[in-house]
Amino acid sequence: MEYELVTSNYDFQLSEYINKRLSEGWELYGELKVVGVFPYESGVSGIEPIFHYAQAIIRHSSKSKSVTKASRKKR
Repeated sequence: MEYELVTSNYDFQLSEYINKRLSEGWELYGELKVVGVFPYESGVSGIEPIFHYAQAIIRHSSKSKSVTKASRKKR
């Protein structure tokens, strides 16, 4: 199985890339994640947030059909 985390600062770019990958046999894995970050500038109000979009996708190989969780190594 192949796993890819697709990220972008623009929703339209993420959509284009995900649609291309879906046509190549990839599948969505989990939910779309969106995070809005407000840039900090002293004394400035009304600043628009910067959005970050992320979507995980998977593609099954002929050798494996199971999903394994990534584990964090102990330090």
